Amino acid sequence: MNSTDQTLPHFLVIGGMKCATTTMHQDLTVHPKIECGQKELNALTLAARPFTNRKPSDVYQWNFRSADQSSLRGDVSTTYTMEPDYPDVAKRAKEVIGDELKIIYIVRNPVQRTISHHQYMMNQANGFGPDINEEIDLQPSLIQYSLYAMQIKPWLACFERENFLFIKFEEYVAAREATMKKVYKFLGVDNIEVPLIETGVNRTGTARVARPGIQQIYRSEVFQKIIRPLTPNFIRNGLRHALTKKTAFSKISPTIETINKIIEGVREDMIQFQTLAGWSACSWDLDAFRQNT
Repeated sequence: MNSTDQTLPHFLVIGGMKCATTTMHQDLTVHPKIECGQKELNALTLAARPFTNRKPSDVYQWNFRSADQSSLRGDVSTTYTMEPDYPDVAKRAKEVIGDELKIIYIVRNPVQRTISHHQYMMNQANGFGPDINEEIDLQPSLIQYSLYAMQIKPWLACFERENFLFIKFEEYVAAREATMKKVYKFLGVDNIEVPLIETGVNRTGTARVARPGIQQIYRSEVFQKIIRPLTPNFIRNGLRHALTKKTAFSKISPTIETINKIIEGVREDMIQFQTLAGWSACSWDLDAFRQNT
């Protein structure tokens, strides 16, 4: 840990997106010796955004300004495993925070994560259309963010293996208390009984659909790479409500061709990740998932 700043985090939860990081954030913050502050702080990815001058240390100083100095500080941000959209995050983490940083990475069946990613982005009117069978070719991030080996390799190149804890989404949601016991042990805090918040975060039965002509703006590179990252959340949310309309959720399910495309896109990476994570058995049976679809 960089001793020059007492507001730097001791640990990161780096994703993945749609792998219960919001629930993990809530379960961490109920512990009396853990301070996380804002979810999706993105302190280490602000520097990768155009025209941004905010330093990670300044963001952390603001986020942890009221934190008890005896508590562990944590940053829970899924943009930290969103290569290639946000590159060099691991190097930046080592430079800003130091070698002793602990890192938690939650991963999920990559096919289910991809499908959930599309559904979430469509619900939020973030430039994704309702048909995943079309979007899978238009939105590279749908598969890229499910390439867990690709995402974690830069981190493993910067930090020692013992700095990492890999968690399976499926085990976490099935046994939250047992999983949090592992997390507390990894972080070095007491394993006390804490009231785990029952939550249905990031679930919705409705979607916000872009009004005519707005979808092209949402899809544009200028909006995705410049306008959206630089616009404060309260302004972006206001614009989203003004430029979209709420409608009953209408999901277009992936075809078997789309499922096959996702599986073939992630299969080799999944095998690599299994080795990197030190897992002795295959994490997910993708062929069985295909047959049950």
